[in-house]
Amino acid sequence: MKISHTQLDQCLLQPRQWLREQSAQKFGFKMGYGRVLKLSIGRYHKMNSASDARRYMHELIAKHDLKNNARIDENEVTLDLYMKWHQKSGVNTADSMTRIQLDVGGYLQLSGIISRVDVTNDGYHGILFGVNQTNWKSQLRMPLIQKALADKYVRPVQDISVGVQGIDGSTLDVITFSPRQIRQAEEVFMDLGERIRALAP
Repeated sequence: MKISHTQLDQCLLQPRQWLREQSAQKFGFKMGYGRVLKLSIGRYHKMNSASDARRYMHELIAKHDLKNNARIDENEVTLDLYMKWHQKSGVNTADSMTRIQLDVGGYLQLSGIISRVDVTNDGYHGILFGVNQTNWKSQLRMPLIQKALADKYVRPVQDISVGVQGIDGSTLDVITFSPRQIRQAEEVFMDLGERIRALAP
């Protein structure tokens, strides 16, 4: 059973409620302003073009009939701030809006989107946008994301760091978990999978 890394800590705290919500969830999603912004940043990295990213954002806004001018203006400003940061930073971005999947041999499989993957002198950084919680380093998903990226790019886990950044390009922060910490996270993830298996109809 797949679980998004964005839902993992909620599931860990309230597995029964998470399972209920998954059973009731309708397929598909509604395109919102936040997703438009993330997709536009992804387009910027894919095309290496600020003007293309701006044009793509407006195409998405029109396509999904988004009409809140204040939110549209906010998206435009944030996108420009992000692109200016990236252009000045010298960061070497290898991928963006990239999918991960991690199977540790249990009932649950971790999945989801990583906002940006950078190449560094030591390996790779996997970055999530807009994670404001002060406790992000203690979230179960973080060492699991590190392992998933190591598998995806066929690198030792010590060569991968994970981190968070404001979607406007501010406050980039990264951490590298040890192999022992990753194994412990995998064990917790497997135990959670068994709890979900027992609760599933």
